[in-house]
Formats: sequence, structure tokens, C-alpha cells
Amino acid sequence: MGLDTATLLAEQVALLEAGDADGLANRYHPQGVVLHEGGAVDGAEAILELFTQAVFPPRRIVKATTVCRTEDTLLYDVLQDVAGNTVRIVGSFVLRDGFIWRHTSLAVPVES
Repeated sequence: MGLDTATLLAEQVALLEAGDADGLANRYHPQGVVLHEGGAVDGAEAILELFTQAVFPPRRIVKATTVCRTEDTLLYDVLQDVAGNTVRIVGSFVLRDGFIWRHTSLAVPVES
């Protein structure tokens, strides 16, 4: 049994807040790709390195919203506190074979 879009965002948030880079990276398909403002990252080693960097400084999730989802795709909007700065991340996950196959993530301006 693999990942499910019904619980995916909550599980990702818990791992991110726990600083669990290995736990996050292990959820990705062997051919997984992450697209973010810094570029494209693909493969297990590169994804692990991305999350190793992403968990520092520690993050506190203020609000995590699943905007919409299907059986294999989820669109999300997350507001987080990173070292006293509010950051909004909008993105998506696409599942394949029970793992995250594609992940998009973009920091967007926070409305005041």
C-alpha cells in the first residue's frame, strides 16, 4: 500500500516540522522529480539533499490546505513560519506506484 492524497499533505507537514529529511525523501518514487524556484531536482540522492537543506532552519506550519485533489494528484497551499519569517508555498504532488512521482513547489508573496 502506498501514499494516499487524502492524508498526503498532513503526513508531509508532520515530517517537515519534525525535520525528518530522510522520511520525506523516502516517500519519493525512484524516478521522482521536484520542481521549485531553485530549479529541477531528480533522483533519490538529489531529493534527499534538497530536503536536508529544507529542514533547516526548522519550520512551523501555520496552516496547510489541500486546495483540491484527485486519486493521484493534490494541489496545496501552505503558510509556514521559518525563523520568524512567514512564507507561503503553493504546489502540487502527483503520485505513481504509491510514491510521490512529481512535486511542484513555489514560494509566493504573503498577503498582508
